[in-house]
Amino acid sequence: MTVLEFRLSPAALRALGDYVQETGLGVDEAADTLLIAGVGRLPTERREPSSMSGYGASKDRFLELLMSIGSVSDACHALCISEGLPYGWARTDLEFARAFDQARVTLRERRKADRLEALAV
Repeated sequence: MTVLEFRLSPAALRALGDYVQETGLGVDEAADTLLIAGVGRLPTERREPSSMSGYGASKDRFLELLMSIGSVSDACHALCISEGLPYGWARTDLEFARAFDQARVTLRERRKADRLEALAV
């Protein structure tokens, strides 16, 4: 069974509570019903970026992990995010796109240097 967790805004919590009372469903069933019925995702709480870079703490953490791990896939797995999410961030956030591109260039250069060093030995 897949478990999804949402951080709901106070308004979304009230709406979900009202729906539970109206239908008599449990909270989990009500949330599933709302999502399946095409209401879409329940509105989540918006949080301001908490990093000094201006593009968000999760993006910063992703870039840190990418540079230390060396793989987009593994960095995403470590953060429990979709592998497509960083590419989505890059499409909508120019500052992140530049940092992401630079990180990938740096990693390619690092891998190339490691291969050349291995050949020299």
